[in-house]
Amino acid sequence: SPDDYERRARWITSTHPNVYQELRADSISHMDAGPDLRLANVGNIQSPLLILRGDLDAGSMTRPDDAAAFATRLPTTAIHHIPGVGHSIHRDAPGPFTAAALAFLDDR
Repeated sequence: SPDDYERRARWITSTHPNVYQELRADSISHMDAGPDLRLANVGNIQSPLLILRGDLDAGSMTRPDDAAAFATRLPTTAIHHIPGVGHSIHRDAPGPFTAAALAFLDDR
């Protein structure tokens, strides 16, 4: 419902930026491990997965090859690239973010 979408959007955008900075630092520290090691536990995911990714040079934490590796390991993975944004896609491009998320949910 629209109320659910609004509630979820408020929850996502209320996450403190330090959380993302810590996760990004951890991710960067493991970048050289290669997709096989970084994605070792992906096969345990049982639900459909939407990967929304931005551009690495803008701060995205998801490499295109990692997104493709997810899709290879999990056939229910959908990948959507939103150009020109980094990690905070929901803040930097709320329209494209919402459109991609709703399209993914509508397909389920």
